[in-house]
Amino acid sequence: AGDDNRATVKLLSDIETSELIKVEKSVVIDLNGKTITSSDITVTVDGGELTVVDNTEDKSGKIISTHATGNEAVAVKGGGKFTLNSGNIEGASYGVYLYTSGGTGNINGGTITIGGEYQDGMTVALASDKCSLTVTDGTFTANGVNYPIYTWSENTIELKGGMFDFKPNSKYIANG
Repeated sequence: AGDDNRATVKLLSDIETSELIKVEKSVVIDLNGKTITSSDITVTVDGGELTVVDNTEDKSGKIISTHATGNEAVAVKGGGKFTLNSGNIEGASYGVYLYTSGGTGNINGGTITIGGEYQDGMTVALASDKCSLTVTDGTFTANGVNYPIYTWSENTIELKGGMFDFKPNSKYIANG
């Protein structure tokens, strides 16, 4: 059953912003081969649901945070839900960060890449109790001294598929 209240946003051009894009409802972003770039947190899902897709043939669309010390491309707060079906998430330090209890991440495809000099960056991080992450497909790349997936507390991580590419300095595929 579909969600009749779900808004779909299809990018028609690249976007560079220093403003936070906040999702509080049910939204689908079709990257459409375009890029959203921010020098801060790029997208925050705060109690809403965000699904990211790229319906172009080459799936080259991206959500990027260029902030080098601690900001993520996608932050999930307030029990929000994030789903990546296709497209690319890139962060200098964090890709997707589930902050608060009840936050949910579903990675069904696409790529999440982090890299750079920031110590202890993560492609996906689960910070609070009762967050959950399900991976059925997708590629996770951690360049430098980083973690592909990291959890602090009593969270649930279910790995059903996916490819994990981490460099020799990476510490774990998952910790917690």
